[in-house]
Amino acid sequence: MPLFEVGFNSCPALTDISPLADCKELQVATLPPNAKNFEFLRAFTKLKRLSFGENMTPAEFWRDYDSQGWLRTLRESGVVIKSVQRLP
Repeated sequence: MPLFEVGFNSCPALTDISPLADCKELQVATLPPNAKNFEFLRAFTKLKRLSFGENMTPAEFWRDYDSQGWLRTLRESGVVIKSVQRLP
């Protein structure tokens, strides 16, 4: 049975989402705030929504993610992030 939607935005202790790597039918994914090593999601062509809690398309998510190297460095170094909010 394929998995189409997951929501982990309320799971700050969850960091490893690698079990999703085989869920190629995934269409909506809300990642946990401290997720690591989720680059495999770039290859998921059926994704319609991808975010850490915001409502974003995969293109919007990756554009935002790629522009925030500082935030990625914090995540990868083990800093626990409770929330991130873009200022107007």
